[in-house]
Amino acid sequence: MTLASAVQLAPEASDELRKSISAPRFRTYEGATATARDALLLYAWNARASAAFYVSLQGLEVTLRNAFHREMGAKFGEDWLTASRSSLLAEQRRLVDEALTQLQKLGRGQGPDDVVAALSLGFWLSLLTKSYETLWRQALYRVFSNAKAVTGRGLNRPDALDKLNHIRVLRNRIAHHEPIFQRHLEADAKSISDVIRWMSPETADWYSSISDLSAVLVERPARG
Repeated sequence: MTLASAVQLAPEASDELRKSISAPRFRTYEGATATARDALLLYAWNARASAAFYVSLQGLEVTLRNAFHREMGAKFGEDWLTASRSSLLAEQRRLVDEALTQLQKLGRGQGPDDVVAALSLGFWLSLLTKSYETLWRQALYRVFSNAKAVTGRGLNRPDALDKLNHIRVLRNRIAHHEPIFQRHLEADAKSISDVIRWMSPETADWYSSISDLSAVLVERPARG
């Protein structure tokens, strides 16, 4: 179904859809467009754009957590998440313990790879905060080993964290079905691709090759 056909609804169907979306939520789209039809068109495109971002966001998160695990494992051993020698602070240890407890409740494995997959993006970004500056200098800067080739200069911890936090805001809006059309989505797409490329150019190219994000973004309807 095309975007245009998605808004060719009978009046009663359009009213029912608006009720399902909720009037307060739909007003966000009405405020950005000239007509009810245009608002529905923008809503449909926003949903498609959100879905299209999923591939690159998945690529970013999976690549990031595995890169962290690889570099921390090289420094402290594969069991670094549960080993005292890894210098994790109390809050991060609590998050690891929660992940282990949840895995146990679900009857899943509790090995290093299982725990890595169970930890949230927030956990990994917390390792880039100021409290972990020493760890950054010891090991974590290697997570982004290709950053200089992409940026033309070295990458420091605050810049890495700022870029990833900006992406996390987008990720969370998508996860909570919030509007994203107000953002500069082309810049967001580039940021995600750049960060993956900081870690692995080949991985960035592969995720780009299977994504239809660029095609969806150019379909953005004109705003009223």
